[in-house]
Amino acid sequence: MPMSSQYRERVRALLDPGEDLRYVFPATIARSVFPNVVVVVTDRAVRVLSTRYLDRDAPKSVWATYPVNTPLELLDVGGVPGFVLGGIDYDVDEEYLAVISAANAERSLTDAMPADPLPDL
Repeated sequence: MPMSSQYRERVRALLDPGEDLRYVFPATIARSVFPNVVVVVTDRAVRVLSTRYLDRDAPKSVWATYPVNTPLELLDVGGVPGFVLGGIDYDVDEEYLAVISAANAERSLTDAMPADPLPDL
């Protein structure tokens, strides 16, 4: 299910000024006491936002920040879809696997492109 524009604005308020929001999706930290987080991929970084306890609809702070080229490594452990980011296992709803794949593909294409040898033309 896509995130609403109101939700994206709440997320955007926690980012650096001018940071371009690319992908947003909820996740759950596997085997954690405070499991609900929101993963945000921007043009500058991959961020994990903490939320209020048992409420994914209220992102409250930036919990972790990773370089923009950090991969979201997809997992398939016993039928539970998930990914690894920064050595931490996250579970996601199956519908967000396509979002994770798109984020990985977009960032890998950017890294794979050579610099323009004639940028002024």
